[in-house]
Amino acid sequence: MGRGYLTWLSQVPRPLENARCKAVSRMMRGDFSWEFHLSCRIRAALILAAALAATVATALGACTAETRDGPVKPQPAPATESGAPASGPVGSNPDAASLYTKYCALCHAADATGYAADNAPSLVSETFVATASDTFLHEGISRGRPGTAMAGYAKFTGGPLEPGEISALIAYLRALKPTPRLDLPKRLDTGDVRRGQAVYHRDCASCHGTQAQRGNAVHLVNPVFLQDADAPFLHYAIVHGRPGTPMVAFGSTLTGQAIDDVVAYLKSLSLTGTLQPPMSPNTTPVVVPAWTPLPTNPQGTSAKFTLRAERFAPMPQVKSALDGNKRLILLDARAPSDFVSLHIEGAVSLPYYDLKLIDKLEPFKRDGTWIIAYCGCPHHASGVVVDELRKRGFKNSAVLDEGLFAWQRAGYPTVGQPGMKGIAAPPP
Repeated sequence: MGRGYLTWLSQVPRPLENARCKAVSRMMRGDFSWEFHLSCRIRAALILAAALAATVATALGACTAETRDGPVKPQPAPATESGAPASGPVGSNPDAASLYTKYCALCHAADATGYAADNAPSLVSETFVATASDTFLHEGISRGRPGTAMAGYAKFTGGPLEPGEISALIAYLRALKPTPRLDLPKRLDTGDVRRGQAVYHRDCASCHGTQAQRGNAVHLVNPVFLQDADAPFLHYAIVHGRPGTPMVAFGSTLTGQAIDDVVAYLKSLSLTGTLQPPMSPNTTPVVVPAWTPLPTNPQGTSAKFTLRAERFAPMPQVKSALDGNKRLILLDARAPSDFVSLHIEGAVSLPYYDLKLIDKLEPFKRDGTWIIAYCGCPHHASGVVVDELRKRGFKNSAVLDEGLFAWQRAGYPTVGQPGMKGIAAPPP
Protein backbone atom coordinates (compact mmCIF):
# COMPACT_ATOMS: atom_id res chain seq x y z
CA MET A 1 0.00 0.00 0.00
CA GLY A 2 2.89 2.38 0.81
CA ARG A 3 4.33 1.97 -2.70
CA GLY A 4 0.96 2.78 -4.24
CA TYR A 5 0.68 5.97 -2.22
CA LEU A 6 4.23 6.94 -3.24
CA THR A 7 3.25 6.54 -6.88
CA TRP A 8 0.12 8.60 -6.33
CA LEU A 9 2.07 11.35 -4.53
CA SER A 10 4.67 11.46 -7.29
CA GLN A 11 1.91 12.55 -9.67
CA VAL A 12 0.88 15.50 -7.50
CA PRO A 13 1.82 18.88 -9.07
CA ARG A 14 4.70 20.71 -7.43
CA PRO A 15 3.79 24.29 -6.58
CA LEU A 16 3.89 23.36 -2.88
CA GLU A 17 7.03 21.26 -2.99
CA ASN A 18 7.74 21.34 0.75
CA ALA A 19 4.38 19.79 1.65
CA ARG A 20 4.86 17.07 -0.92
CA CYS A 21 8.34 16.25 0.37
CA LYS A 22 7.07 15.93 3.95
CA ALA A 23 4.36 13.55 2.82
CA VAL A 24 6.83 11.33 0.96
CA SER A 25 9.16 11.40 3.98
CA ARG A 26 6.42 10.14 6.31
CA MET A 27 5.56 7.37 3.85
CA MET A 28 9.18 6.26 3.73
CA ARG A 29 9.19 6.06 7.54
CA GLY A 30 6.19 3.71 7.43
CA ASP A 31 3.52 6.16 8.70
CA PHE A 32 0.33 4.71 7.12
CA SER A 33 -2.24 5.82 9.72
CA TRP A 34 -5.74 6.59 8.45
CA GLU A 35 -5.29 10.15 9.71
CA PHE A 36 -2.20 10.48 7.55
CA HIS A 37 -3.96 8.98 4.53
CA LEU A 38 -6.70 11.58 4.94
CA SER A 39 -4.25 14.44 5.42
CA CYS A 40 -2.37 13.38 2.30
CA ARG A 41 -5.54 13.45 0.24
CA ILE A 42 -6.53 16.85 1.62
CA ARG A 43 -3.03 18.20 1.04
CA ALA A 44 -2.93 16.80 -2.49
CA ALA A 45 -6.32 18.31 -3.25
CA LEU A 46 -5.11 21.71 -2.10
CA ILE A 47 -1.93 21.36 -4.15
CA LEU A 48 -3.87 20.33 -7.23
CA ALA A 49 -6.27 23.25 -6.84
CA ALA A 50 -3.39 25.70 -6.48
CA ALA A 51 -1.63 24.29 -9.53
CA LEU A 52 -4.78 24.44 -11.64
CA ALA A 53 -5.39 28.02 -10.58
CA ALA A 54 -1.84 28.99 -11.46
CA THR A 55 -2.08 27.23 -14.81
CA VAL A 56 -5.34 29.00 -15.72
CA ALA A 57 -3.94 32.38 -14.65
CA THR A 58 -0.80 31.81 -16.72
CA ALA A 59 -2.78 30.76 -19.77
CA LEU A 60 -5.08 33.78 -19.54
CA GLY A 61 -2.14 36.15 -19.16
CA ALA A 62 -0.12 34.55 -21.91
CA CYS A 63 -2.54 34.80 -24.82
CA THR A 64 -1.36 38.26 -25.86
CA ALA A 65 -0.12 37.78 -29.42
CA GLU A 66 -2.29 36.84 -32.36
CA THR A 67 -1.48 35.26 -35.70
CA ARG A 68 -3.64 34.03 -38.54
CA ASP A 69 -3.61 30.68 -36.79
CA GLY A 70 -4.86 31.95 -33.43
CA PRO A 71 -3.04 32.87 -30.22
CA VAL A 72 0.70 32.66 -29.96
CA LYS A 73 1.73 32.10 -26.36
CA PRO A 74 4.86 33.59 -24.82
CA GLN A 75 7.08 31.03 -23.14
CA PRO A 76 10.33 31.20 -21.22
CA ALA A 77 13.44 30.32 -23.15
CA PRO A 78 14.26 26.62 -22.74
CA ALA A 79 17.34 25.67 -20.78
CA THR A 80 18.72 24.03 -23.88
CA GLU A 81 17.59 23.15 -27.36
CA SER A 82 18.55 20.36 -29.67
CA GLY A 83 21.72 21.15 -31.53
CA ALA A 84 22.87 24.06 -29.37
CA PRO A 85 24.47 24.24 -25.94
CA ALA A 86 22.41 25.95 -23.27
CA SER A 87 22.67 29.73 -23.16
CA GLY A 88 23.35 30.72 -19.57
CA PRO A 89 23.03 34.20 -18.13
CA VAL A 90 25.34 36.87 -19.46
CA GLY A 91 27.06 36.99 -16.10
CA SER A 92 28.20 33.39 -16.57
CA ASN A 93 30.66 34.62 -19.20
CA PRO A 94 31.98 38.12 -18.48
CA ASP A 95 33.64 38.18 -21.90
CA ALA A 96 30.34 37.96 -23.81
CA ALA A 97 30.21 41.72 -24.46
CA SER A 98 33.83 41.78 -25.64
CA LEU A 99 33.16 38.81 -27.93
CA TYR A 100 30.29 40.69 -29.52
CA THR A 101 32.37 43.85 -29.92
CA LYS A 102 35.27 41.94 -31.45
CA TYR A 103 33.40 39.75 -33.91
CA CYS A 104 29.89 41.11 -34.50
CA ALA A 105 29.66 44.88 -33.97
CA LEU A 106 31.52 45.63 -37.21
CA CYS A 107 28.45 44.71 -39.27
CA HIS A 108 25.57 44.39 -36.78
CA ALA A 109 26.39 47.67 -34.94
CA ALA A 110 27.46 48.18 -31.33
CA ASP A 111 23.87 47.98 -30.10
CA ALA A 112 22.99 45.04 -32.41
CA THR A 113 20.44 47.13 -34.33
CA GLY A 114 22.17 46.14 -37.56
CA TYR A 115 22.99 47.78 -40.89
CA ALA A 116 26.45 49.02 -39.90
CA ALA A 117 27.89 47.21 -42.94
CA ASP A 118 26.67 45.10 -45.84
CA ASN A 119 23.04 45.48 -44.69
CA ALA A 120 23.64 43.11 -41.78
CA PRO A 121 20.22 42.68 -40.08
CA SER A 122 19.14 43.79 -36.64
CA LEU A 123 19.64 41.13 -33.98
CA VAL A 124 17.35 42.84 -31.46
CA SER A 125 14.20 43.44 -33.48
CA GLU A 126 11.40 42.33 -31.17
CA THR A 127 9.76 39.87 -33.56
CA PHE A 128 13.14 38.32 -34.35
CA VAL A 129 14.17 37.87 -30.72
CA ALA A 130 10.74 36.43 -29.83
CA THR A 131 10.81 33.78 -32.57
CA ALA A 132 14.49 32.91 -33.16
CA SER A 133 15.39 29.78 -31.22
CA ASP A 134 18.77 29.24 -29.61
CA THR A 135 19.38 26.53 -32.20
CA PHE A 136 18.69 28.96 -35.05
CA LEU A 137 21.05 31.55 -33.58
CA HIS A 138 23.73 28.96 -32.79
CA GLU A 139 23.66 27.58 -36.32
CA GLY A 140 23.71 31.05 -37.85
CA ILE A 141 26.79 32.06 -35.89
CA SER A 142 28.45 28.68 -36.37
CA ARG A 143 27.95 28.14 -40.09
CA GLY A 144 27.28 31.68 -41.27
CA ARG A 145 25.63 32.33 -44.61
CA PRO A 146 28.05 31.06 -47.29
CA GLY A 147 28.19 33.36 -50.27
CA THR A 148 27.43 36.47 -48.20
CA ALA A 149 29.46 38.65 -45.85
CA MET A 150 28.27 36.56 -42.87
CA ALA A 151 31.08 34.12 -42.12
CA GLY A 152 30.95 30.95 -40.10
CA TYR A 153 32.51 31.69 -36.71
CA ALA A 154 32.62 28.20 -35.21
CA LYS A 155 35.92 26.37 -34.90
CA PHE A 156 34.70 23.53 -37.09
CA THR A 157 34.26 25.92 -40.04
CA GLY A 158 37.65 27.55 -39.55
CA GLY A 159 36.33 30.36 -37.35
CA PRO A 160 37.58 31.51 -33.93
CA LEU A 161 34.76 30.54 -31.54
CA GLU A 162 34.24 27.54 -29.28
CA PRO A 163 30.64 26.31 -28.68
CA GLY A 164 30.56 27.85 -25.21
CA GLU A 165 31.56 31.24 -26.60
CA ILE A 166 28.77 31.08 -29.16
CA SER A 167 26.32 30.27 -26.37
CA ALA A 168 27.63 33.26 -24.42
CA LEU A 169 27.00 35.48 -27.44
CA ILE A 170 23.42 34.21 -27.68
CA ALA A 171 22.81 34.93 -24.01
CA TYR A 172 24.29 38.40 -24.48
CA LEU A 173 21.98 39.15 -27.40
CA ARG A 174 18.93 37.99 -25.46
CA ALA A 175 19.93 40.21 -22.54
CA LEU A 176 20.14 43.23 -24.88
CA LYS A 177 16.46 42.82 -25.74
CA PRO A 178 14.65 40.80 -23.05
CA THR A 179 11.59 39.53 -24.89
CA PRO A 180 9.18 36.67 -24.05
CA ARG A 181 9.69 33.77 -26.41
CA LEU A 182 6.71 32.89 -28.59
CA ASP A 183 5.51 29.32 -28.96
CA LEU A 184 4.71 29.42 -32.67
CA PRO A 185 2.00 27.01 -33.85
CA LYS A 186 3.04 24.24 -36.20
CA ARG A 187 1.91 24.79 -39.75
CA LEU A 188 0.40 22.48 -42.30
CA ASP A 189 2.16 22.37 -45.67
CA THR A 190 -0.60 24.07 -47.67
CA GLY A 191 1.49 26.41 -49.83
CA ASP A 192 2.00 26.18 -53.58
CA VAL A 193 5.63 26.60 -54.66
CA ARG A 194 4.85 27.98 -58.12
CA ARG A 195 2.41 30.59 -56.83
CA GLY A 196 4.82 31.45 -54.02
CA GLN A 197 7.65 32.05 -56.50
CA ALA A 198 5.49 34.60 -58.34
CA VAL A 199 4.56 36.42 -55.12
CA TYR A 200 8.15 36.40 -53.90
CA HIS A 201 9.50 37.94 -57.09
CA ARG A 202 6.72 40.53 -57.08
CA ASP A 203 6.87 41.62 -53.42
CA CYS A 204 10.11 40.34 -51.85
CA ALA A 205 12.94 39.97 -54.34
CA SER A 206 13.68 43.69 -54.66
CA CYS A 207 14.96 43.68 -51.06
CA HIS A 208 15.77 40.03 -50.32
CA GLY A 209 17.31 39.12 -53.65
CA THR A 210 17.19 36.08 -55.88
CA GLN A 211 19.37 33.03 -56.39
CA ALA A 212 21.51 35.06 -58.79
CA GLN A 213 21.48 38.47 -57.11
CA ARG A 214 21.57 39.55 -53.45
CA GLY A 215 19.49 42.49 -52.30
CA ASN A 216 19.88 45.04 -49.52
CA ALA A 217 18.25 42.87 -46.84
CA VAL A 218 18.70 39.32 -45.51
CA HIS A 219 19.35 36.98 -48.42
CA LEU A 220 16.32 34.76 -47.89
CA VAL A 221 17.18 32.31 -50.66
CA ASN A 222 20.50 31.41 -49.07
CA PRO A 223 20.20 27.62 -48.61
CA VAL A 224 21.98 27.53 -45.25
CA PHE A 225 19.62 30.18 -43.86
CA LEU A 226 16.66 28.16 -45.13
CA GLN A 227 17.97 24.97 -43.55
CA ASP A 228 17.92 26.73 -40.17
CA ALA A 229 14.70 28.75 -40.53
CA ASP A 230 11.54 26.66 -40.16
CA ALA A 231 8.16 27.45 -41.71
CA PRO A 232 6.57 29.01 -38.57
CA PHE A 233 9.57 31.35 -38.18
CA LEU A 234 9.35 32.50 -41.80
CA HIS A 235 5.57 32.85 -41.67
CA TYR A 236 5.61 34.98 -38.52
CA ALA A 237 8.32 37.26 -39.95
CA ILE A 238 6.31 37.87 -43.12
CA VAL A 239 3.07 38.54 -41.22
CA HIS A 240 4.54 40.77 -38.50
CA GLY A 241 7.68 42.20 -40.13
CA ARG A 242 10.71 43.37 -38.17
CA PRO A 243 9.81 46.54 -36.22
CA GLY A 244 12.63 49.06 -36.22
CA THR A 245 13.91 47.85 -39.60
CA PRO A 246 12.82 48.36 -43.23
CA MET A 247 11.02 44.98 -43.13
CA VAL A 248 7.32 45.85 -42.98
CA ALA A 249 4.47 43.60 -41.85
CA PHE A 250 2.76 41.95 -44.83
CA GLY A 251 -0.08 40.46 -42.78
CA SER A 252 -2.45 43.21 -43.90
CA THR A 253 -1.44 43.26 -47.57
CA LEU A 254 -1.04 39.57 -48.44
CA THR A 255 -3.63 36.86 -47.97
CA GLY A 256 -2.91 33.97 -45.67
CA GLN A 257 -2.71 31.66 -48.68
CA ALA A 258 -0.22 33.94 -50.44
CA ILE A 259 2.01 33.93 -47.36
CA ASP A 260 1.80 30.14 -47.16
CA ASP A 261 2.78 30.01 -50.83
CA VAL A 262 5.84 32.23 -50.27
CA VAL A 263 6.96 30.07 -47.34
CA ALA A 264 6.56 26.93 -49.45
CA TYR A 265 8.66 28.47 -52.21
CA LEU A 266 11.42 29.51 -49.82
CA LYS A 267 11.59 26.13 -48.12
CA SER A 268 11.83 24.43 -51.51
CA LEU A 269 15.09 26.30 -52.10
CA SER A 270 16.73 24.75 -49.05
CA LEU A 271 16.69 21.40 -50.82
CA THR A 272 17.11 22.17 -54.52
CA GLY A 273 18.65 24.79 -56.69
CA THR A 274 21.37 25.73 -54.23
CA LEU A 275 24.13 27.87 -55.66
CA GLN A 276 26.79 27.01 -53.12
CA PRO A 277 27.48 24.06 -50.82
CA PRO A 278 26.30 24.46 -47.22
CA MET A 279 29.02 24.46 -44.60
CA SER A 280 28.11 21.36 -42.65
CA PRO A 281 29.41 20.55 -39.16
CA ASN A 282 32.49 18.34 -39.21
CA THR A 283 34.15 16.34 -36.49
CA THR A 284 37.51 17.72 -37.61
CA PRO A 285 37.79 21.52 -37.68
CA VAL A 286 38.64 23.19 -40.96
CA VAL A 287 42.34 24.04 -41.13
CA VAL A 288 43.19 27.47 -42.53
CA PRO A 289 46.26 27.28 -44.79
CA ALA A 290 49.45 28.88 -43.51
CA TRP A 291 50.65 32.03 -45.21
CA THR A 292 52.34 31.50 -48.53
CA PRO A 293 55.68 33.25 -49.09
CA LEU A 294 55.19 36.99 -49.53
CA PRO A 295 55.00 39.04 -51.59
CA THR A 296 53.43 37.63 -54.75
CA ASN A 297 56.01 37.91 -57.52
CA PRO A 298 58.88 38.89 -55.15
CA GLN A 299 61.22 39.67 -58.07
CA GLY A 300 58.71 41.92 -59.80
CA THR A 301 58.66 45.68 -59.88
CA SER A 302 56.30 47.74 -57.74
CA ALA A 303 52.73 48.09 -58.91
CA LYS A 304 51.10 51.46 -59.59
CA PHE A 305 47.48 52.27 -58.81
CA THR A 306 45.25 55.27 -59.33
CA LEU A 307 43.28 55.16 -56.09
CA ARG A 308 39.68 56.24 -55.91
CA ALA A 309 39.17 58.64 -53.01
CA GLU A 310 42.85 57.99 -52.10
CA ARG A 311 41.74 54.65 -50.64
CA PHE A 312 40.30 52.20 -53.16
CA ALA A 313 42.38 50.31 -55.73
CA PRO A 314 40.34 49.69 -58.91
CA MET A 315 39.71 46.01 -59.48
CA PRO A 316 40.96 45.96 -63.12
CA GLN A 317 44.23 47.62 -62.08
CA VAL A 318 44.83 45.01 -59.38
CA LYS A 319 44.14 42.24 -61.86
CA SER A 320 46.51 43.88 -64.36
CA ALA A 321 49.23 44.11 -61.69
CA LEU A 322 48.94 40.39 -60.97
CA ASP A 323 49.01 39.54 -64.67
CA GLY A 324 52.08 41.76 -65.08
CA ASN A 325 53.96 39.95 -62.29
CA LYS A 326 54.12 43.05 -60.14
CA ARG A 327 55.24 42.75 -56.53
CA LEU A 328 52.05 42.66 -54.46
CA ILE A 329 50.49 41.38 -51.23
CA LEU A 330 46.80 40.48 -51.07
CA LEU A 331 45.14 40.25 -47.65
CA ASP A 332 41.78 38.55 -47.11
CA ALA A 333 40.20 40.50 -44.21
CA ARG A 334 37.29 38.12 -43.62
CA ALA A 335 37.02 35.32 -41.07
CA PRO A 336 39.20 32.31 -41.96
CA SER A 337 36.12 30.17 -42.64
CA ASP A 338 35.30 32.47 -45.54
CA PHE A 339 38.90 32.37 -46.74
CA VAL A 340 38.77 28.57 -46.91
CA SER A 341 35.49 28.69 -48.84
CA LEU A 342 36.66 31.21 -51.40
CA HIS A 343 39.59 33.61 -51.78
CA ILE A 344 41.56 35.44 -54.44
CA GLU A 345 44.42 33.41 -55.80
CA GLY A 346 47.66 34.31 -54.02
CA ALA A 347 45.99 35.98 -51.01
CA VAL A 348 46.67 35.21 -47.34
CA SER A 349 44.23 35.32 -44.43
CA LEU A 350 44.43 38.35 -42.10
CA PRO A 351 41.05 38.67 -40.34
CA TYR A 352 39.79 42.12 -39.36
CA TYR A 353 39.73 40.99 -35.70
CA ASP A 354 43.33 39.66 -35.62
CA LEU A 355 45.36 42.72 -36.54
CA LYS A 356 48.45 41.56 -34.67
CA LEU A 357 49.23 39.55 -37.81
CA ILE A 358 50.25 42.84 -39.42
CA ASP A 359 53.51 42.45 -37.49
CA LYS A 360 54.48 39.82 -40.08
CA LEU A 361 54.34 42.48 -42.79
CA GLU A 362 56.94 44.81 -41.26
CA PRO A 363 59.68 43.81 -43.79
CA PHE A 364 57.51 45.24 -46.59
CA LYS A 365 56.69 48.62 -45.03
CA ARG A 366 59.16 50.70 -47.05
CA ASP A 367 60.24 48.58 -49.99
CA GLY A 368 57.54 49.78 -52.40
CA THR A 369 55.37 46.67 -52.10
CA TRP A 370 51.68 47.45 -52.36
CA ILE A 371 49.36 45.74 -49.87
CA ILE A 372 45.75 45.36 -51.00
CA ALA A 373 43.08 44.18 -48.55
CA TYR A 374 39.70 42.88 -49.60
CA CYS A 375 36.52 41.51 -48.04
CA GLY A 376 32.94 40.72 -49.03
CA CYS A 377 31.25 43.73 -47.38
CA PRO A 378 32.65 44.96 -49.86
CA HIS A 379 34.79 47.58 -48.05
CA HIS A 380 34.12 47.47 -44.32
CA ALA A 381 36.31 44.66 -42.91
CA SER A 382 39.08 45.40 -45.42
CA GLY A 383 38.82 49.07 -44.41
CA VAL A 384 39.60 48.12 -40.81
CA VAL A 385 42.76 46.35 -41.95
CA VAL A 386 43.87 49.21 -44.20
CA ASP A 387 43.23 51.78 -41.48
CA GLU A 388 45.54 49.82 -39.18
CA LEU A 389 48.17 49.43 -41.92
CA ARG A 390 48.23 53.17 -42.53
CA LYS A 391 48.29 53.87 -38.82
CA ARG A 392 51.46 51.77 -38.63
CA GLY A 393 53.09 53.58 -41.54
CA PHE A 394 52.26 51.33 -44.51
CA LYS A 395 51.75 54.07 -47.11
CA ASN A 396 51.35 51.68 -50.06
CA SER A 397 48.10 50.17 -48.82
CA ALA A 398 44.56 50.21 -50.21
CA VAL A 399 41.18 48.51 -50.23
CA LEU A 400 40.19 46.43 -53.25
CA ASP A 401 37.34 48.41 -54.75
CA GLU A 402 34.05 46.49 -55.04
CA GLY A 403 35.38 43.52 -53.04
CA LEU A 404 35.72 39.78 -53.47
CA PHE A 405 32.34 38.92 -54.93
CA ALA A 406 32.64 41.50 -57.71
CA TRP A 407 36.12 40.09 -58.42
CA GLN A 408 34.64 36.63 -58.69
CA ARG A 409 31.74 37.74 -60.88
CA ALA A 410 34.26 39.32 -63.25
CA GLY A 411 35.83 35.89 -63.73
CA TYR A 412 39.13 36.81 -62.12
CA PRO A 413 41.16 33.95 -60.53
CA THR A 414 39.88 32.59 -57.20
CA VAL A 415 40.47 29.48 -55.12
CA GLY A 416 37.67 27.80 -53.19
CA GLN A 417 35.45 24.88 -52.48
CA PRO A 418 33.74 23.17 -55.43
CA GLY A 419 30.47 24.90 -56.26
CA MET A 420 31.33 28.27 -54.75
CA LYS A 421 31.64 29.86 -58.16
CA GLY A 422 27.88 30.09 -58.51
CA ILE A 423 27.17 32.36 -55.55
CA ALA A 424 24.75 35.25 -55.88
CA ALA A 425 26.10 38.62 -56.98
CA PRO A 426 26.48 41.29 -54.26
CA PRO A 427 23.83 43.99 -53.83
CA PRO A 428 23.77 46.44 -56.76
